[in-house]
Amino acid sequence: MQKAVLRISNLPNTFAEAPMKKFFNQFGRVLHTKIWRSQRTGNSCGFGFVQFEDLEVAKVVNQMMNGYLLFGKILKSEFVKDAQENLFKDQVIGENKQVFMQKINRPYSEEEFTAEMEKVKKIYAEKQEKLTKAGIEYQIPDVIAVDLE
Repeated sequence: MQKAVLRISNLPNTFAEAPMKKFFNQFGRVLHTKIWRSQRTGNSCGFGFVQFEDLEVAKVVNQMMNGYLLFGKILKSEFVKDAQENLFKDQVIGENKQVFMQKINRPYSEEEFTAEMEKVKKIYAEKQEKLTKAGIEYQIPDVIAVDLE
């Protein structure tokens, strides 16, 4: 029995496995989805794989998705010949990504938060100045700090 695995290229960077599975489930039962990621950063490489339960469904999806416009990207679809068993196993993401996520998710101190807000306010002021010089009458709303606790 031939495996019904498609390689979908030119995926939007914001497309993750769960939304991808939900999207392709509208055509037929999806067994597995996999978006290929950089081992160093964990970011999407722009292509992924979808395994369908039924080969006929996969053929229809292959025809429909080749050239399909999704979030401003034109998808390319093709069958994967000789798909390996471990294709859909979890991919190990590099240590750099883990360190980055720990750093970005840590709580800010009051001084760090104030410094970041000042940077944002400066950027907004520069953009407001550009709008005014261009003759565009628009007031960018002020930055408001929100306490998420």
